[in-house]
Amino acid sequence: MRSWRIWAGLSAIAAAAACASLEGVNDLQEVACVADCGGDGGGDARSDVTQLGMDAMPGDAADVQRDAAEDAPAEAAPDVVGAPDVADLPPVAALTLTRSGMTVTADATASTDMDSSPIASFTFDFGDGSPKVGPQVGGTATHAYSSPATYTVTVTVTDTAMLSSTKTMQVTLANATGLTYVGRIGSQTSAVVSSSATLPVGGSGVVAGHTIVLALLLSSYTGTAGVSATDSAGNVYTLDPIVNDTIGDELCLLSSVNVLPLATGKTITVKFPTTPELHFTAEELAGVSSASASAGAWASTIPRFSSGALAGATPTALLFGAVGVETGTAPPDWDPGWIALPSLLVLPDYLSVAYRIVTLAGTYAASGTSNVKDAGHKWMAIGKPFH
Repeated sequence: MRSWRIWAGLSAIAAAAACASLEGVNDLQEVACVADCGGDGGGDARSDVTQLGMDAMPGDAADVQRDAAEDAPAEAAPDVVGAPDVADLPPVAALTLTRSGMTVTADATASTDMDSSPIASFTFDFGDGSPKVGPQVGGTATHAYSSPATYTVTVTVTDTAMLSSTKTMQVTLANATGLTYVGRIGSQTSAVVSSSATLPVGGSGVVAGHTIVLALLLSSYTGTAGVSATDSAGNVYTLDPIVNDTIGDELCLLSSVNVLPLATGKTITVKFPTTPELHFTAEELAGVSSASASAGAWASTIPRFSSGALAGATPTALLFGAVGVETGTAPPDWDPGWIALPSLLVLPDYLSVAYRIVTLAGTYAASGTSNVKDAGHKWMAIGKPFH
């Protein structure tokens, strides 16, 4: 009988747990289960099991259940519903450009910053190599350009969190002077001993009334013959003072203003002292009516080159420059404002020519960085204004 009662009690507990699971009840407060069993004499035996749960569980099981409940982590508090955090974002840069002649005004006042870090400064780069304007509090800046060309203007807008963004625009300044670089007529290099060179006219030829400029770099020449030029149309060329480095290298510039036309395939011929190395280029200009005297210089002790001040360069002129480098590590780099044309190379010597159009008063020179190998080698520079 005792074993029957134990069995009945356990069955009642199991049944009560199943009922609680089905009903979604977590705590069993009171469940009564009735088990009909056959006993001695066939009578009904009824067992009432009450207060099931931990109180009805055996001692060890109840202790484990209590410990688990006490050790369970507290339910996390729900997040407070409210406005989400806003990330600090860079400002949005805006830029407009207005021009008057050769002067450009950049306006970035429409730039915005919508977060908690407001705009703190503006920095303007006018794209011609001049120093940047700013950082400054004001959102506008004005700049006067010295040469007509297309420039890229950039503004950098920075906020108090030091986040920044940029905006760029291009501005094209018309050449009101009429002075124009047209293009390269042709070029030639030689590492063979010679005392003359003939250059075919390329492209669409040379237009009547234009100007031809010739630049020659002669290396290690010998003899006393002069430098001269002629062409198929009989144009007359003027030789500017030669820049000589005193050890047999010289840089020469010749020009002819208001030329007769030269059709494609016609020729330009130059004569010079015998030289084992020649660089020779011919360039075409338009809008020129006269030319001023050239300036030239050479040196071997400094990496920068300069022709010296060009007299007659203002107020309006097309400046033409040439530099020859004996043993260079790279083509020469021209200063801001100069537009470099493709360099000629006969290893390891360079001839580089460039031009710029100026409309503002100032002191100008054909200048830049020679990239000469070391102080034991030389550069020669020459510049000439055309009007």
